[in-house]
Amino acid sequence: MSKLGSIHLKYGDFTQAINLQSRAALIFRELLGEVHPQVAFSYTSLAMYYHSVGNFEKAFNLMYRALAILELVCGQDHPDIAQIYVNMGHMYAEIGQLQACEDSYLKALYRYIEMFNENHLQVALVYQFLGSAKSSGNFRKALEYQEQCHKILEVVFADKQDHPILANSKLRIQQLTQLSVEQEKQKNNSGREVGSNSVGKMMHAMNQNLIQLPEIKARLEGKKDEAKSKE
Repeated sequence: MSKLGSIHLKYGDFTQAINLQSRAALIFRELLGEVHPQVAFSYTSLAMYYHSVGNFEKAFNLMYRALAILELVCGQDHPDIAQIYVNMGHMYAEIGQLQACEDSYLKALYRYIEMFNENHLQVALVYQFLGSAKSSGNFRKALEYQEQCHKILEVVFADKQDHPILANSKLRIQQLTQLSVEQEKQKNNSGREVGSNSVGKMMHAMNQNLIQLPEIKARLEGKKDEAKSKE
């Protein structure tokens, strides 16, 4: 039923998608009880559906319910809890609540570092998400986050320094550096934030190069398959 809901969502039938996912959540709750990971996951999917149709209050209520369930079942430091905070960061970013967005990403970041280590792909991605959240105004801080992301990517792709993902990260650093310099100039000259059309175009181009986890996983899996074929 959840899969049917995702298909309807893909084709823009949001009402049917929500109805199907709501029924799936109800069935899981009746079969497994409220405090079960599968129930929490069904809530997160339903939350994303509600977010898609602009019912943000319902979406965040469901996300917090899912979070409460997973904290009871899994404890505070678990990948699924970190992922919920990442999803909530995305949701807050889409409605312009950038402070809440940053707070959510930071909660995910602390958990990923605690669970894995500093030089982990998920940690790099969250640093980039933080940089993207800050790129709406605080370019210096956005640059710091992207530089942290890049340092980790250099470790992850230590055997492939010419990898396209590293090239994209370098490009973002260059763009954020330029934006940061321009922002400081405008602050010094007029006390105003950067707001020119050229800056807006640069930010749009920069965000087109955001590293996406599925893309990275696909590339890494491709490399593994290639290595196996040579054995």
